[in-house]
Amino acid sequence: MHYRAAADDGDNGPRVGSFAETYSLGEQLGDGSYATVHKATAWATGEIVAVKRIKKACKLRDVHAEMAFVRSLAHPSIVSVHDFFVESDGYYVVMELVRGGDLYDRLHKKGVFPEEKVRALVYNLLTAVRHCHARKVIHRDLKPENVLLVDDASDVHIKLADFGFAAKVSSKPLVDMCGTAGYAAPEIAKGLPYSTPVDIWSIGVIMFVLITGNLPFGTDRETFRGMCPLSRPPMWYHPYFWSVISTDAQRCLERMLVVEPTCRPTADELLDDPWFLPLKTPVEAPPMRYPRFRRSSTAFHKYVKPLWKRVSGYLPRRQAQEFTL
Repeated sequence: MHYRAAADDGDNGPRVGSFAETYSLGEQLGDGSYATVHKATAWATGEIVAVKRIKKACKLRDVHAEMAFVRSLAHPSIVSVHDFFVESDGYYVVMELVRGGDLYDRLHKKGVFPEEKVRALVYNLLTAVRHCHARKVIHRDLKPENVLLVDDASDVHIKLADFGFAAKVSSKPLVDMCGTAGYAAPEIAKGLPYSTPVDIWSIGVIMFVLITGNLPFGTDRETFRGMCPLSRPPMWYHPYFWSVISTDAQRCLERMLVVEPTCRPTADELLDDPWFLPLKTPVEAPPMRYPRFRRSSTAFHKYVKPLWKRVSGYLPRRQAQEFTL
């Protein structure tokens, strides 16, 4: 069964045809616990796309829900979906191909980002999330793996992807636990009702990871349950953290990582933060020498040790910036 996922006429009903009749499946680009992503080529036009093959174990209604969320969004920093097929071996979601890989892999490859690039990337991510929230969609799983780079040359132009945990804002409060440990907001870990501020918290965590290479609070849910409204990341008190970013960046980050969700600004309010004033449009920053990650087969957040522990004593700021692993 074939559904046109983004038909201009709004028709999402079944059409004649199958995935194999419409696309030629190519190389695998990635995999997860419930899906794999491949390149594919349209037989009729030669267009190269990405295809997400979702296992049949997933409920069709959940896949339809994800499709509905993505179809309700149209933004240059959000991945667009073209087609949807229900086949005997699973569900096929045809999307635009984003060639730069995800932010998770880019961090592995290049290491932590200079502030200029962090500012541009976070700005673009906030514009995408503002668009989602304006349409009453909460992503609920913002993390580097779900932020795609448009190409290999850019570190800041992104596409937000994977709306598998997305939910609609309604009069009924959301209370189900979801997302990824380390990036999920405290109210989710505590089992409290939540709404759009959970995405703002996750963006703050992503910003912190881009700057430091570390999660601000680790991945232990018990840590989140015991947090008070004034809790700050342990690295907040380390001199290395204060040496690599500006005061405006620190203040912007602090606004996002507020434990009390009602005190977090909206995406729209954050885009007016003084830190973003230099950005008339997002631009690439010149290359700078910053600490780099080491390759390892273990999980990203398990093998990355705090940067300050890699430095013997407190290096002067100039030396710390030039220190590489």
